[in-house]
Amino acid sequence: MSNDRSIPSYANGFARCAAESESPGLWTGLQGLWMPSLGPTGLTLRDWSGKGNHGTLTSMDPATDWVAGEKGWALDYDGSNDYVGAAGPQSLMAGATQATIVMLAFRPGSVMTNCGFGNTNNYRFNLLHYFNTIYCQNGLSHYPNVANSATGWVHYAMTWSSVDDFKLWVNGKQLTLGSDQSNPPALASAANLGDWTIGAEIANGRYSTGKIGLVCLYNRVLSVPEIQHLHADPHALVRPRRRVFKAAVATGNRRRRMILFGASV
Repeated sequence: MSNDRSIPSYANGFARCAAESESPGLWTGLQGLWMPSLGPTGLTLRDWSGKGNHGTLTSMDPATDWVAGEKGWALDYDGSNDYVGAAGPQSLMAGATQATIVMLAFRPGSVMTNCGFGNTNNYRFNLLHYFNTIYCQNGLSHYPNVANSATGWVHYAMTWSSVDDFKLWVNGKQLTLGSDQSNPPALASAANLGDWTIGAEIANGRYSTGKIGLVCLYNRVLSVPEIQHLHADPHALVRPRRRVFKAAVATGNRRRRMILFGASV
């Protein structure tokens, strides 16, 4: 029975969800998809990519840190010690020659917003909006940056390749990064890449303030149309479940006519 190709399953070539049917290309190379916007899940932030890299809320209270977001829900970070950590993405990304990080975050002011890899030896591969500067960081000392003071809900997309280095989009528009673009280092081994965290830069013990509603991790460079698509529709990868109301119960011939002709109650 399990080998029956007629069974509609992902293993048999069917889409994992309605959103993948609508935008199949956006699922190519997806290594992690963390979407607090889909709703509270206690101390676990689910990875909807299918890779199983679920995150753990650390120093956070599920009763108060799941809050209203731009679309749906978000996680609220207090800037002192809150973060979400996942143990699996390191092995998926180690030695990669391309990567993309996408994040949707609310900045209440000139604060820190961050997600990515890092360790206590100061190695990191991450996207960091530190006060009024955005840094794209790889390795110990490679961090092209650009001045930016955006607040409110901000959509980030950071791409990297071993050939073209970093490129950065904020709210669907590409920004020009400053110096330090030469000789981009490759991604480290899994051991040196460090932990994957949302809301913390482990390398320097810095923590985010504000809300984060979406984070995606890819092992490829997203195209400009794909980045703009995710900016315009943050739920393009997974559609929130819609609430379904029970229809009024009809009886007798009236119910039969409604079924035959598709009339509404």
